[in-house]
Amino acid sequence: MRWPHRIWPRYGEMAKPLAGVIRFMLVVLAIGWACGVALATHATANNTVSALRLGPIQIDQQAGVRVVIETSRPMQANLSLLRQPYRLVIDMPDTDWDGSALPARGVLPVAPASQYRYGKSASGVGRLVIELDRPAAPVRVFPLEPRAGGHRFVVDLIDRGETAFLVAAAALDKNPDINDRAERTTSADQEAGTVSLT
Repeated sequence: MRWPHRIWPRYGEMAKPLAGVIRFMLVVLAIGWACGVALATHATANNTVSALRLGPIQIDQQAGVRVVIETSRPMQANLSLLRQPYRLVIDMPDTDWDGSALPARGVLPVAPASQYRYGKSASGVGRLVIELDRPAAPVRVFPLEPRAGGHRFVVDLIDRGETAFLVAAAALDKNPDINDRAERTTSADQEAGTVSLT
């Protein structure tokens, strides 16, 4: 069977407009990709750490430290505990550090906390590491309503020994999300006695 010769010219006529449509679609996709890369590169985080404060506390007649993290929005974070040296790690997705108000690393004036540092991964997760000179673990975690500044998140740390530290570390490994652990409180005087690092 022979192919009808008159069909082929019709395909040739259709190829020119089809090539134009394909070319237009490729240009639109390239522009969309370039805009997406530019937005991702210049996008700012949804949250910013603007202050870090510490203060001594007493819980059940044991001395500890209160860490208050102030942010522009309510904080979403995961907590974990690490050893050698002892550290509290707070991972905060999509969070920047306000370097104009607070250095990204420094010494902490209230034991058992000794130093802090902040860094950000390529995926946008901000990490605050608080180094501890003893095996102190979180015993209370709660948000405070904003007052003159921003939203505040409070972590109370007490040294109850190595075993308590390991138990707390294992519990945080299983469920690091602070929103599942946070006590709700609106008391403005919960932050009394803290020392600002800003």
